[in-house]
Amino acid sequence: IGLLGAIYIIEGTGQRIVPALLPLIKAGVKLSPGALRFLEYHGQNDENHLKRWLAAVEMAIALDEEGDAARRIADTARHTAALYLMQFEHVRQPR
Repeated sequence: IGLLGAIYIIEGTGQRIVPALLPLIKAGVKLSPGALRFLEYHGQNDENHLKRWLAAVEMAIALDEEGDAARRIADTARHTAALYLMQFEHVRQPR
């Protein structure tokens, strides 16, 4: 159940960041056309993925007998976001 939190961060990042980031990557880094296919896919499809994610969250909460599904989802989302932040900070460091 907690992994739904990670999925939100991953899919939400794709939907919000990739459309702006992808042109910058393409302009700044010489890569084969297929190298960025994964990012292109997520930039184009994450809105639909988030709709399916929301349906999964609604089912998880409706079936939650222990009453902690929402907390588990939120906790995992926070941890995943922290990992993404660490990754972005690493990429931004001068080499």
